[in-house]
Amino acid sequence: MLRVGRESHFDAFLYEGLLVAGKALADKLGLPSIRLYSTFCYNRDILNRLAGASKGFHLTSVLRSKRFLRLMSSSTRRRGLMKTQDFVSEMVDNPPTLTYTYTSRSFQIDGDSFPEERYRFIGPSLDGREDQKPSADLASVMEKSADKPIIYASLGTIFNTFLPFYRAVVGAFGGKGVTVILSVGHNFKRDKLGEIPDNIHIYESVDQLSVLRRASLFLTHGGMNSVNEALYYSVPLVAVPMADDQPAVAARLAQLGLGVNLDKKSISAQSLYEAATKVMDDKETAERVKTMSRDMHEAGGNAQIVNDLDGLLAG
Repeated sequence: MLRVGRESHFDAFLYEGLLVAGKALADKLGLPSIRLYSTFCYNRDILNRLAGASKGFHLTSVLRSKRFLRLMSSSTRRRGLMKTQDFVSEMVDNPPTLTYTYTSRSFQIDGDSFPEERYRFIGPSLDGREDQKPSADLASVMEKSADKPIIYASLGTIFNTFLPFYRAVVGAFGGKGVTVILSVGHNFKRDKLGEIPDNIHIYESVDQLSVLRRASLFLTHGGMNSVNEALYYSVPLVAVPMADDQPAVAARLAQLGLGVNLDKKSISAQSLYEAATKVMDDKETAERVKTMSRDMHEAGGNAQIVNDLDGLLAG
């Protein structure tokens, strides 16, 4: 939680979207309440759809259990930190003064169902990161690939030990006329991939924005932040969702024609190559991605929050 104000006087209360007690605390302090969502904005229908699509232990799937929901909500309600009967009702029926969501309204599921006076869709949070530079080695690789498509592949920081994905990437693109930048994290053992072709470059981590500025395609787990960043830089995607809300994000990509969604259970070099070729060669996909990129750029970013707060606090 963050409180916003001048000196020792606080004028507004900011909280992360799932920390529902933030709204009650703001009300007790008599302050405007400002909620931040890093994934899709929720209403009851979207929560139900995300719960049905999610895999593994994820809040949206947990909320399907009425018994667990009651237990999880009871102590918060007893302490006066919840006005409604449970967490779901608190999120969707007791909205704060303003809600900010780090995507565009056009990418948000059912974006038009959220009234503009209370909901702002501001695109990815890139402040302070756009000026970062790639490592010298990565910069050299991208410089030497000026005449080739760059394919960036990453499973993020949590689900990055899924060996079939990495084998599929190497098998699909090794020796082809592309440059592959593969980010595998700190715990992955590269020797499991055998001999690595010269056009496959493996890193524990990379400056993602630097790579996305140059990439022709992003092979991703479908994490919301990564997807938003790719779309911001007009990069089409092939998503191989691992768990949590990633299946829902990947489904949204496919629904909007911004990329292809592959099932991790059947991932192979052939299926990945075919999906990647389809996405990279499709001019209509490229146009849709460009349109979404414009939406992301025009969404306002964190500067929009600052502008709104100036008006809110002045009022």
